[in-house]
Amino acid sequence: MQKSQPILVQRLSLIPKSESIAVLGYGGSGTGKTWFAGTAGDRTAIVDCGQSPLDTLKSRLFIERVGKVDPLIVPIRERLDSNRVPLGKAFDEMCRATDYLLTRHLDDFDTLIWDNSSAVRRFAMIRGLVINKEQDLSQSQTKLESYKIPIIAIQDYKMEMQMMEWAINTYIDACKAEKKNFIVLSHRREIFKKGPKIGDQPILIGIRPDFTGEKSVDVIPAPFDEVWYFEIAGGQYRMRTKGTDIIIAKTTAGAGTLKEFEINPHFLKLLERIRSGAKAPPPVRR
Repeated sequence: MQKSQPILVQRLSLIPKSESIAVLGYGGSGTGKTWFAGTAGDRTAIVDCGQSPLDTLKSRLFIERVGKVDPLIVPIRERLDSNRVPLGKAFDEMCRATDYLLTRHLDDFDTLIWDNSSAVRRFAMIRGLVINKEQDLSQSQTKLESYKIPIIAIQDYKMEMQMMEWAINTYIDACKAEKKNFIVLSHRREIFKKGPKIGDQPILIGIRPDFTGEKSVDVIPAPFDEVWYFEIAGGQYRMRTKGTDIIIAKTTAGAGTLKEFEINPHFLKLLERIRSGAKAPPPVRR
């Protein structure tokens, strides 16, 4: 009979503060998410899932303002068969690549980044079609092979959501166990409701990270320490750390550590403030 693990009981005062953070950063296209990834510096591993403008990090403007960076890059792309039908391999390859980084390259980086979750969602959906076909839960993969276009069933969306939730929670835990920061970058999703009258414009009621499902847009951000929203304001990159009635954002850093709006955010500088508990510097008067 296998021995059970002893139960550890500790006083809160004896538990060390977490040495790494998990961040979900999301926003519209062109709002500085990949730029922000570059501010994590050389000791970064980026799992590039195919929608990442990594040339940004080689641009003269980035080098002038931030400096040269040389992170590890692991490209992941969905493979196609001879008829250009996706094979459903990329999701597993992304997980395997992340595991490989966390074992074989553990000393080469401090921060692991997935860029971006919209591509990961697509990987999960394609893989889910294959799984559902094997389990006789859906014929969507068979239709994809026949018609060369995806015809998605409700159970396929459910499988995608389950896979995304599993992957996020698994790799947050894995990174924290190895004291590595984990950043997931995502596009944004706008949620509307109908206007009060026929013909009225839809009313924006929510801005969330781009995950499938009404529950997932709130459930998936929950395990992250930080949820930051990226936008453009006054011609500058701006990052929100506090949510509104419409925008989801949060920070677990102490009061005053991060500003509600961080202008041209720099990950390593923010991380230093979070770890030290230092107060955010006062705004620059112009």
